[in-house]
Amino acid sequence: MAAARPSPRIVAAVAALDPGAGERILEVGCGHGVALSLLAERPGGGRVTGIDRSAKMAAAARARNGEHLDAGRVRVEQSRFEDFDPAEERFDRIFAINVAPFWRADQAPSFLNRARKLLRPGGELFVFNQPPAWPQGAADRFASSLGAMLAGAGWEVTRTVTEAMPPAAMVGVAARPASRQR
Repeated sequence: MAAARPSPRIVAAVAALDPGAGERILEVGCGHGVALSLLAERPGGGRVTGIDRSAKMAAAARARNGEHLDAGRVRVEQSRFEDFDPAEERFDRIFAINVAPFWRADQAPSFLNRARKLLRPGGELFVFNQPPAWPQGAADRFASSLGAMLAGAGWEVTRTVTEAMPPAAMVGVAARPASRQR
């Protein structure tokens, strides 16, 4: 299967993750598995798990990452995030690109609680969004709103990234579960 050039959004998200050697990473909504490939090809080992609720997308991600699957660097499962069971495995980083339940008020609490349970101590959650277009100032308002929502849900925002690219800026917010010892 010939791999198309990765979109700037995915390249920027992977760069923002900047995983350390040996880290375990979970992508929620892995689609065709492009980010999984980019992460698996980085030096330093580690393991990347991708989940997608669509059987078609999970199959596409497996097809794209066959070599990485065989080498044990990538795992792909067809699963909803709410139902995903990694047994005892915990992740250093969890990320999602354009997965609205992470910022929708009616779904975010359950998604954030699930992410908290799947992270190792000190782990980070990265939420990225790039809609087809942002009205003037909307990207900054989205980042601020997402940061406030995360803080209100017991997360500490560690950084915010805004990357200008076509068709619109990509916004990423990284957060860790807040320390209970305050």
